[in-house]
Amino acid sequence: SRINFFHHLGIDFKEDIPRRSSKGKFLEITRFPIESLTDTMGSKDFTEVCTKITNILEQQWPQKDDTKLIDHVHQLLHEIINNFIHSEEEYGWLVAQYYKGQKEVRLMFCDTGIGIHASLTKNPKYSDYQPTESIARCVEEEVTSIGTEEDPVEKSGGMGLYWAVRIIQRNKGDMMIYSGAHWIDGHKNETKVNKGSYWQGTIVYMKIRTDVSVPLSVFH
Repeated sequence: SRINFFHHLGIDFKEDIPRRSSKGKFLEITRFPIESLTDTMGSKDFTEVCTKITNILEQQWPQKDDTKLIDHVHQLLHEIINNFIHSEEEYGWLVAQYYKGQKEVRLMFCDTGIGIHASLTKNPKYSDYQPTESIARCVEEEVTSIGTEEDPVEKSGGMGLYWAVRIIQRNKGDMMIYSGAHWIDGHKNETKVNKGSYWQGTIVYMKIRTDVSVPLSVFH
């Protein structure tokens, strides 16, 4: 109940425990309007959510070689969350939690929008993609739904999932991207598309090991 699970289900659940601060430990299940992302860097809600997740990582995932890595992670979180704009849905959802015993931080981003395939094929460069190809290639560098025939890739677009995969692989963590009836394991070197139950929208799940640091060189 502390992460607001029952609250979002509309269930009146009485808590018998005191509510302690979540700072640096977890981000409650958070629903926010997609329209708040349209002004990416200026939206107060958008920046606040990214900062809360970054604070968890900063406190629980110490970097031995370079603390600047967290700054880069903050930026890629901005881009992953900003992908909700392309979902054509009213709301997006986020949750994050640190598990001390398992030495890991788990993050999940999801929406119930049009999904990766419908979004990506709006870019003329990828209009002939099949659903399996769309989810397989969404983690590649500069693959984005933003684009026109004249400029198929907008600068700085299509990098969030790409960098997230590189970090997770180096961290020996876990990552899953699920959209429609297909999903991939982003933490594996070879991308294999798996078939599963249908999800209307997109889910991005990440598990970061807090006992494994990642060098800043992963971004080069």
